[in-house]
Amino acid sequence: KVFGGAYEIDRVIANTSAKQLDEVTYQSEKKVEATINLFHQMLIKGDSSKGEQFDGLSKLLTDTENEVTEGLTVTTINAETGNKLINVLDDAISRCNRKPDLLITNSKGKLKLQEAARNVGYLTSSEDAFGRKANFYDGIKIVDAGKYWDGSKLADIVGDATTTEYYFVCFGQNEL
Repeated sequence: KVFGGAYEIDRVIANTSAKQLDEVTYQSEKKVEATINLFHQMLIKGDSSKGEQFDGLSKLLTDTENEVTEGLTVTTINAETGNKLINVLDDAISRCNRKPDLLITNSKGKLKLQEAARNVGYLTSSEDAFGRKANFYDGIKIVDAGKYWDGSKLADIVGDATTTEYYFVCFGQNEL
């Protein structure tokens, strides 16, 4: 299905907002942020049986050979836990047809991975065209999918309050 749409800004709001705030620009930026957030949420947790646009990776990968589940507890990164995390992630990468383009996780998972990768020399950084810093694990961009409003609170898109998940994504024909 096509993901997208159109939006309008009330002309009264656009014409009467304070001079120091360009309401049209502000509303457009917030709409773009919300669309990106919704896409991230659908990409991971989408469920077409609930009337959503498409099935997300969580549903598509459950109980498949591409799902790697490890009961790894990583509250603190030291040499042992860092190496275990790296080994689990390298195993998951080895199951991909090619090197992934993106590694999607939550903020907690991103911080733990960056620390472990830094310790073994697999963390690199660069800036994108807009001056935003991007971190990479072994050449794979690390993305924090952020949080979404679940109806009562802000919740992690990837994982939850007690678990962290990592999704490796390849973009291209016959891929995501």
